[in-house]
Amino acid sequence: MILSKIKTKIESDATMERIEELCPLVQDCIPKNDRYLIEPDLSTSLIEEYEEEYYPIYTPSLIEVIKLRMLEMGKLNIDASIVLGV
Repeated sequence: MILSKIKTKIESDATMERIEELCPLVQDCIPKNDRYLIEPDLSTSLIEEYEEEYYPIYTPSLIEVIKLRMLEMGKLNIDASIVLGV
């Protein structure tokens, strides 16, 4: 088990596949120092670091939230201006 920083989508996909292979081997009663628990735990941390670096999720601005909610509700800009009295 050699783990290093994930740098590409291919490495990320391969790591995810390995985690999925190990998941059935992990039980609730497994000791914390068991290799079947350590490897997926470390791999998950590496996946999180990769995704935070290459696929960050930013907090939307208030305007973006309002626009999204209006879109979800099927409202137009004119509807907002009527409600706001503008």
